[in-house]
Amino acid sequence: MPELDKVVLLCEFFGVTTDYLVKGGEALPPTPAPQDKRRAIGQVQYVISAGLMAVGLLLAFGRWYDTQEDSALWGGMAVQVAGVVWYFAGKIISQQEAPFLIKLLDWALGLFMPCAMAAGFIVARHFRPYPTGIKQAALFSLFYALSVWLAYRWLKRRA
Repeated sequence: MPELDKVVLLCEFFGVTTDYLVKGGEALPPTPAPQDKRRAIGQVQYVISAGLMAVGLLLAFGRWYDTQEDSALWGGMAVQVAGVVWYFAGKIISQQEAPFLIKLLDWALGLFMPCAMAAGFIVARHFRPYPTGIKQAALFSLFYALSVWLAYRWLKRRA
């Protein structure tokens, strides 16, 4: 007869209950460790954060197209801020880093509107969530490409 601590170790190793090991009953599925649950929840939250960032961007686009009012920008940005908060909640819960592509996607989605707004303000002295003319599109492309490239480099260095 093995000692009790050895029985517990064997149960953990094989993913079975002590009843199964001692009595020879039916195997029960192993229960996931709390850390595994936290990781899974964190991964879901990382994906939701990217979704909120995209929804905020699309919300700003749609409202701006209809109303041409600055409140459309701030509403979309508020949803994107919720995405950022959701990202950090996932990081705290899972206690692990997000996948590189999720980080880059969050940065790319988060940088789109500020780059478009900067280009719109420089060219037309008006904030816009997306470029609306050739000059704005060219300036936006320059700002956005440079911003995403810098974010990529920064994330690669931290990885």
